[in-house]
Amino acid sequence: MQYLVDAYNLLFRSTKKSGSLEQTRQQLIEELNEAVSKLNLQVILVFDGADKHFSHASRGHFNAVEVIYTPQGQTADEYISEEVIQSLKPA
Repeated sequence: MQYLVDAYNLLFRSTKKSGSLEQTRQQLIEELNEAVSKLNLQVILVFDGADKHFSHASRGHFNAVEVIYTPQGQTADEYISEEVIQSLKPA
């Protein structure tokens, strides 16, 4: 089973912000990766993207965690909703 997580919601709820947003985001990814690896889960962190140059989501992996940045104009919530709807209607 895959878990789609609105990463900024988790980030701002679970951490006390110290340092830059980039540092805090990386720390969350690393900590979650450690837990996910031990539990053998499939976790996808979805961050709201702000890059004007991307019309599609950018994807990458940090070991066991998949990391997605949405394109500008699409929130993580919207991306997650679309993924769930698509998974309910397989082609």
